[in-house]
Amino acid sequence: MDLSVIIPIKDERDNLSPLSEQVREALTPLGCAYEVIFVDDGSMDGSFALLEKLAAADRRVKVVRLRRNFGQTAALQAGIDWSSGDILVTLDGDLQNDPADILVSSKSWPKDMTPSWDSGPSVRTMFSFARFPVSWAIG
Repeated sequence: MDLSVIIPIKDERDNLSPLSEQVREALTPLGCAYEVIFVDDGSMDGSFALLEKLAAADRRVKVVRLRRNFGQTAALQAGIDWSSGDILVTLDGDLQNDPADILVSSKSWPKDMTPSWDSGPSVRTMFSFARFPVSWAIG
């Protein structure tokens, strides 16, 4: 797997369908194998039921459900733990981050990480599009 997009959510039912579509539109031009991992952090608004439908409609969508609200950090860690991508990207589930930024950011990734999706990078790298962008290598 080339790319994992990790999206922690909490009571974001109304945002999930548009977000899923925006992520799909943003990732298609990259031409890589990807997965989108939604982590439901104890939602009470029916988000999980909608996530199940999204996952049933697209095999690239995966859902992790936490049994209660543990907070964004724990939700992100759960997504990282379930991810299989060489490159990890995080987005917020509230539509505050534009998934199109993934394509823009991919142009500035280190040369050894792109454009050769076939061989894959040797280091698993994480890019965050949270309010304070962070990127770091994880082992």
